[in-house]
Amino acid sequence: MKKIKNFFKKYKVYLIAIFLVFVVLGLLTIVYTSINKDIKNIKVNECSVREDPIKYYSIAIKCNPKNVDAYYKLSKYYIKNKKYNEAKDILLEALDNGLKRYKIYSQLAIAYYYLNEYTLANKYFKKALEKDDGDYKFFYYFAKNSEKIYKYETAIKYYKKSIKYRKNFFKAYFDLAKLYNNLEQFNKAIYWLKRVIKKDYYNAYAHILLADTYIRLHWYKSAKCQLKIAKNIDSDSLDLHFELGKFYYYTHKYCSAIKELKKVVKQDPNCSEANIILADIFAQEPILKDADCVESKRCKCTL
Repeated sequence: MKKIKNFFKKYKVYLIAIFLVFVVLGLLTIVYTSINKDIKNIKVNECSVREDPIKYYSIAIKCNPKNVDAYYKLSKYYIKNKKYNEAKDILLEALDNGLKRYKIYSQLAIAYYYLNEYTLANKYFKKALEKDDGDYKFFYYFAKNSEKIYKYETAIKYYKKSIKYRKNFFKAYFDLAKLYNNLEQFNKAIYWLKRVIKKDYYNAYAHILLADTYIRLHWYKSAKCQLKIAKNIDSDSLDLHFELGKFYYYTHKYCSAIKELKKVVKQDPNCSEANIILADIFAQEPILKDADCVESKRCKCTL
């Protein structure tokens, strides 16, 4: 104990000095943290006010009417926000300023596509191809537009090109398969859908479209299997409810068909195909003698 007391007496001044240094360091840390937090809050507040990007794109164009990127990005923003007429107008302005570039032509083609002006869209898709080879999204939209003007061979060619450039761009696979279904080339539709399933087994929509193809072929057991898989993956899918309704309709299970199709029209009252199938069911005389309802009294499906 004496040794400890002697140590404290001898080094008392030094110990007090060390203690005071730690106290000062602690206070400085608290002050620094508080100031830093305030600065961060100021920065967050400054950035929390979102301004309209159109204003700045427009200023960029006004400062330099030859700025291709400004026109391109502004048109892209308009298309993203479904302002297709505004996109068309700004792109036509770019062309008037002599900016006859791939970016401008391709975006203008897409704007016309969304405006349902497919002939004009086709014109600008072709002009874009004269300037550049294109990318997977360009090929995809060109294919969709070609399908709208009944140029099916061109559509097939560019859906395949889109897939070639982006192997996992499943929208192109799906639209290609649907086109093959509409052309009654069912084996080709099955081939492309199976490619998607091989890449992504848990893609519910691929199984739903494959079921649709099997229904068209009257392969109901195979269709049932695909619908079961899709249901296990995503039981709430509106596409699934529609396809189930269609399956039950063609297999004469009208109560189940009505149940599924009413789920569809409840969420999407303008679904033409669902309404047609419902009308066909209720137009039958007598209504609903099927595997679900052996006696019509047992069936609670009414308009």
